Order: sequence, then C-alpha cells, then structure tokens
Amino acid sequence: MPSSSTTLGHHHNAFVMAEASDQVSATGAVTPRLLIELRLRTPRERVQAEIHYLRMQVKFNGELLGEGTGVGDYVDYQDRRMRIEVPVTRVALAFVNDRLVGDRLDLTLALQGWMKIRYETAPNEPAYDPPPGEWFFTTFGVIGMAEISLQLPRSEWFKRILEPIGSHEYLLTEIPLLKGGADSSLRASCRQLAEAERHFAEGNDASVFFHCKGAIEALPGWPKEIFADIVDQSKATRLDDLVKSAKDYYDRGRHIAQVGSQQGDFPVNHREAGFALNMAKVLLAETAAVVGAG
Repeated sequence: MPSSSTTLGHHHNAFVMAEASDQVSATGAVTPRLLIELRLRTPRERVQAEIHYLRMQVKFNGELLGEGTGVGDYVDYQDRRMRIEVPVTRVALAFVNDRLVGDRLDLTLALQGWMKIRYETAPNEPAYDPPPGEWFFTTFGVIGMAEISLQLPRSEWFKRILEPIGSHEYLLTEIPLLKGGADSSLRASCRQLAEAERHFAEGNDASVFFHCKGAIEALPGWPKEIFADIVDQSKATRLDDLVKSAKDYYDRGRHIAQVGSQQGDFPVNHREAGFALNMAKVLLAETAAVVGAG
C-alpha cells in the first residue's frame, strides 16, 4: 500500500517525519469510523517531539470524507505509531463507491496541529531559535496543511473498510459508463440514468423505475434495432430481447398495484429500486461497449 510522506514543522524546520502505515481498516456498524495509522519519527536522534494535538482530514476526489484527532504521543528517531479514528458517514462511503474507478483508491490525509520539540546540536551545527536543549511549542500545517497521499487497492477498500462496517460481503465488479465521453446517441439514455440516480438517493423508488425505463427507450434503435449492426444476428436478437425484458420489468414498477397487499401503491421498495438502477447501468454500459465495437 504505497503512500507518500510529509514533514511536520514550522518556519521550514522539519521536526517530525510522517507517513501512513499499511494498517488501514474500519469499524462500527452504527457509526462507521476509519482507522488510519501514522508512522512518525524525528529526522535524527538528537531531536525529540511530543504531539500534543493532531487533526487529520481524510479527503477523496476533492471532498472531505471525515476528520479525526490524536493527542499525547511521544516521538523520537525510531518509528512510533499513532492511530487516528476518523468518523465517516455512509453518504461519504457511497460517494467513494460511486466514483471509484480503476484498481486503486487515492486518499489525501491532511495534518494540522501543534507539538512540543527539543533538540540538541552537533559540533559546528547551527542552532535554531529557540536555542537547543529547551522544550518549546510549535505548530504544523497551519498556513498550508501537511498532506500525505495514500493509495489503497480497490480490493482492500472493500475488504478492509466496507465489509467490517456492513452485514454484506461485496463482489467486486466494474461498470464503465463512459462518463464524459459517451457517444451523442447515448446521451439521452445517460441523462435518464442520472435522473434515476438522483431519485434513488432521494428515496423516490417509483421514479427510479420510470427513469430506468426512459433510459432503455432512449437507446438508439429501440425497440428492435439497437444491435442491428452486430454481425451475429442471433446474438443481436437475444440482446434485444434482454433489453426489452428489462423494460417490461421497469413497467411493472411504475404502475399503481391494482390487487394484493400493495393495492393503491407503487409495488416497489428501495432495495428493488437499487436493483433496477444497477441493472440499467449494466445494460447501458454493455450497449455502449457492443455498439461501439460494431
């Protein structure tokens, strides 16, 4: 798990070196928390430090996921470990999942706080201000926060973070939707899918079905010519049938139930809306890939 390092100091004086260790995990089914361990050391034996207060902000894709604090750790030239507990919301975790592409997650750890320092100089080595041999307070990351880049493999994100705080195991898969680069013929479907995502986040489950249906019906060539350019017509027919079956499923979710226990209501719940949305994503992604390949 690669990570960069940073220095904690003031006025260009590097008193403590900091980097993230490979001990990254999560806990808390009710209140999720990231557990991130820092490896701290002074640059040489003659420098000692006491971290009186350290604030860590965890950022992803320009957004703040959460922040936590640590206090009272002694640091010398040998590696010392400091574990920071960072509360995060499930909204923040969903934000990461929705934007996680490729095989790794890139986090930024921004550090800020204050510490107590004491140092001794070697012969002929210039002294700082205050003079050597005295403990003094200094801040770090105040003007510009000291930052560490932390790379976490995609598989580790699910295994170390999501599984411990949830009741389900996750099957890793990728659904590329050609964000920002979809062919113009698919843009109408992409807009419908974006609306379905918005309604899902707002809990409007019947509207999710409505816009997923709209995403299917906006595909070029709907209802029977979407895959007309595929050489293997048997495969094209089956793909057309598959898309039509999905559309029929969406139809059932957007009409008021006439009989049964849900009579008078939309016969869908949030779990089913999530399934409908994920199915639409898979179908649109595969349509884009197949049609694009010709």
